[in-house]
Amino acid sequence: MRSLWIGKSPGLAAHRQSPNGWIAYLAVTLALFSAQNVWAENNATDLMHKARSLQSEDSLLSVFGTTLQSIKEGDWETVRSTIKKIDPQIKDHAKRFDKDLKPMITEAVASKDPNSTLRHLAHTIFLGMKFQFSVIIKTQIDDYLDSKARLDLAHRYYSVILSGNVRRKDSKIHRGIEEQFTLAEAALGNPGIDILLPEFPPDLESFQKAIKNIEIELLRVYTFIS
Repeated sequence: MRSLWIGKSPGLAAHRQSPNGWIAYLAVTLALFSAQNVWAENNATDLMHKARSLQSEDSLLSVFGTTLQSIKEGDWETVRSTIKKIDPQIKDHAKRFDKDLKPMITEAVASKDPNSTLRHLAHTIFLGMKFQFSVIIKTQIDDYLDSKARLDLAHRYYSVILSGNVRRKDSKIHRGIEEQFTLAEAALGNPGIDILLPEFPPDLESFQKAIKNIEIELLRVYTFIS
């Protein structure tokens, strides 16, 4: 994006010599700034709408939170009915990743086994994160706003659910994962949404490398995920 500062030029010198010229010049400059700000605000609004849409469709985070609280209260009927809400995601993960967690979750809940139930739900969260990554790769980052919303959701899966055990095991691993998320976001490129940064295209190869590193580091902690 070209700088709005023109520098020394005959045109600018002429503006200095004419009050009306200065007014016209400032009007054009302010109009350009206003247009840029409106464009950036519209894109930010679109991003929020996409993020809200993804979160409203994806109940993994809320189900995990409710399940954890219900286990603490010993309310296994609520645990069972709550987990049932994510049956569609569990079935979809089974098809996409050849990993059907439904029988194991059902058995853990029937046995009222808190540790097994939460382990399998953590595995489900991990697969949910992989799903968001896979959609971004499949579309080759051709829709920045959608890719950004999906990456943000995947990051929330990590920060809200999975990061606790990672930090307890090794804070260096946690910092490394956060760095990889930052690299993954940078690899999405900048189509001009952030007017303070130059525009640059997405880098699919760098994105794939970053998310691969995220998965590798998570599996160092969540060794029961296969």
